[in-house]
Amino acid sequence: MDRFHLGKRIREALPRDGSEEELWKAVEESSWEEVEALLLKALSRGKNSRDQRGLENLYIYLSGNSRGNPECQAP
Repeated sequence: MDRFHLGKRIREALPRDGSEEELWKAVEESSWEEVEALLLKALSRGKNSRDQRGLENLYIYLSGNSRGNPECQAP
């Protein structure tokens, strides 16, 4: 997973409320637990099904690629 595509997916899925920066920080710190917690928190605040779907797709993308991403290793 490269930073360009990761950034694109994050920008598409997360609202512009500071959560994007929080998620990047967790990714850069290799904290899968924090990444997961932030995404679950965002999912609970999703305003509509489109928001939910975008967040779910981001979660799937990150969880599926986390083992191959040295910046975000899952346990």
